Amino acid sequence: MTNKRSKRKKLLLLIPTGIMILVLSLYPTLRGIYLGFTNYRVGRPIEFNGVDNYVGIYNSGYLGIIFKNIGLMLLISVIAIYVISLALALLLNSEIPFRGLWRALLIIPWAVPPIAKISMWKAVFNPVCGYLNAYLLKLHLIDQAVNWTTDINFAKYTVITVFVWGCVPFTALSLLATLQQVPTDIHEAAVLDGANSVKYFRYIVLPYLNQTTAITMSLVVVWIMNDFSSQYLLTKGGPGSATLTPMVEAYRQGFTYGNFGFASAYGNTMIVCVSVLIFIYIKSMNARDKGVN
Repeated sequence: MTNKRSKRKKLLLLIPTGIMILVLSLYPTLRGIYLGFTNYRVGRPIEFNGVDNYVGIYNSGYLGIIFKNIGLMLLISVIAIYVISLALALLLNSEIPFRGLWRALLIIPWAVPPIAKISMWKAVFNPVCGYLNAYLLKLHLIDQAVNWTTDINFAKYTVITVFVWGCVPFTALSLLATLQQVPTDIHEAAVLDGANSVKYFRYIVLPYLNQTTAITMSLVVVWIMNDFSSQYLLTKGGPGSATLTPMVEAYRQGFTYGNFGFASAYGNTMIVCVSVLIFIYIKSMNARDKGVN
């Protein structure tokens, strides 16, 4: 009887949180999905139009461009984030001087607010008085200032740099936390069996990191595909459509042209794409884990 009362009290305490989640998260999501099937524009009544928005997206000519852009950014960013994060995690797990200080400093990029982060990077990439051009010119690595955010050859990689800088702290610290949980007796047993550093890393460390890798990299994929501030504030999708992504195009359709039905359709398309990517990634990771076991 006491257990039932305790469970009832716990459920009652969860009700306010559940209501907040429904109001602030679930309802906007469901409404956005619904608006994706309407012709809703500012100042006009909402009318259901089926899949007309999705046909319009397909016929707009931007679909291939924006998914090519986000695909390239995602591929390069995810690989760079994982490699750099793993290297940092291994380094911070070793006996380096001031290890605690480096761990604390690593979290700074993650803690910086998005507006401050983009303002800092705009100062770095500014073609006239930016720090990057100034140092590259001083070192004679370039002959003239580069327009990092407006040159079609560099704009994508500028955005990718910001992605990587912002995501590495989270993934590195997550991998570091998992590395610190590797039992010492496993390491001692590997040493006694004659395993060198490469074999220990390949057959013990990497499999031990599989679950953490799956979770953190899934989150990274979601964050990058849903990112808006880095892309819009740096390049606004330009030059031309060189860095145009679904989130930037959804913003333009909604807040520039007032076509919120079309913007919501882009959002629904992203929900499906992200869900499929995460499903495939996690399924492949689980299959690999079963193969290892």
